[in-house]
Amino acid sequence: MAEIKLPDNYAEIAIMASEPLKGYTPDTMREMLTRYNTDDAIAAIMAAVANKTGWLGHDIDDPDNDEETNSRIKAEHDAWWALEKELYAEIIRRLEEENQTKGTAYATSGIGLHYIIKPFMERNGYRDGAGWWVAAK
Repeated sequence: MAEIKLPDNYAEIAIMASEPLKGYTPDTMREMLTRYNTDDAIAAIMAAVANKTGWLGHDIDDPDNDEETNSRIKAEHDAWWALEKELYAEIIRRLEEENQTKGTAYATSGIGLHYIIKPFMERNGYRDGAGWWVAAK
C-alpha cells in the first residue's frame, strides 16, 4: 500500500460546507460597512465577502451549468468581487496609515492582496484556511 503524503498545513485547511452570505447582496454588506467600521467588523465583513466571492468563483463554468446559469453566476461574482476590492483598498489604507503613524512594517504592495491583508485579518480573529478566511477560535 502506498504511503499518502499530506500537505504540511493539512490541519489548517478549511472546507466550506455551505454557501456563505446566502440571501445577502453586496449592497447589504456595504450598508453594514456604514454602520460598523471598526477593524474587527471590517475583518469579519471581508472574511464573509471573500468567501462568497470564492464560492461563486468555483461555480463559474461548472460543467453542469447551462449558459444562462453561468452568466448569472458570473454577474453575481463580479458584483461581490467589486465589493471585495473595495474592502482590500480600505484595509490597505488602514495598514498604510498604521505604517506611518505607528511605525509598523506591514507590506502594502509587492505581494498578493490576500497576503497583504493577512496580518490585519489575523490580528482581528481570522486565519487563512487555505484560501478561505476562517474564524481563528
